[in-house]
Amino acid sequence: MLTLPNSFPTAVDVLVNEAMQIDGWTTPRELRFLALLAACPTTPGAVLEIGSYRGRSTTLLARANQLVSSNAIVAVDHLLQEGACEAFQETMRTAGVEHLVEFHQMMSWELALGWDRPLRLLWIDGNHSYESTHRDLASFAPSLADGAIVAIDDVLNRYEGSLRVFLEDILLSPHFGAAGVCGSIGWAQFHADSREARGYHRENLKLYRRLSPLVPLVAFDCYPSGWDKLRYRLLRSRVPRRMPAWSDWMLHVCGPFSRHSESVNGSCSSRAR
Repeated sequence: MLTLPNSFPTAVDVLVNEAMQIDGWTTPRELRFLALLAACPTTPGAVLEIGSYRGRSTTLLARANQLVSSNAIVAVDHLLQEGACEAFQETMRTAGVEHLVEFHQMMSWELALGWDRPLRLLWIDGNHSYESTHRDLASFAPSLADGAIVAIDDVLNRYEGSLRVFLEDILLSPHFGAAGVCGSIGWAQFHADSREARGYHRENLKLYRRLSPLVPLVAFDCYPSGWDKLRYRLLRSRVPRRMPAWSDWMLHVCGPFSRHSESVNGSCSSRAR
């Protein structure tokens, strides 16, 4: 059965506290959500992180994934800044997760050229320009396993690319079902058969309508100022983005519209509360 590990409620606090000691921008709420995604597989496959910086989310994903899998997660980042790769590797050593992370120092699209593994979780946190974010998703979309989760960082921030790709390539796609926002992370579940996502389209359009007015205010990655800044904050406040209860999230991704209520090794449930 698809369940959260019994150790997750206790482990998640430790994982988040550990990750927060590492330089980065991902908030505790967002880290808790990423831990949920890593520790609650909606389908078999690999976990891939695009954009690692100093390794805050990398460490958390590796530890959370270890609760349910012996496989390492995969992380890719070019880390071109002087000393960036050394700093990342030092984080992996200090956190003791070197053996839990398969790291590739290259561009994400270069990794995609030889990628041949199904993905259960695609975490996009690289360059937030529209071109790069769109390319990250398009490069690995063919590898998404049926029922996989795609998560994009900074959807609710000043980055036009993250927001537009989430709106245009995910919420308006017939292949994405359950979707939402947690903190600044936009996420959705992929369905190979678009009929499995059809029941979620109305909710996804509702979220699209709440998010789309933000696009002109962050176009060209220009952070709004003056009255536009106030308008941006008002519009953003209308977007539901709280950390979902674990049981609610699991019911959402394995809801009545999805045949993934009978996915992975059985029916969705939530032993951990």
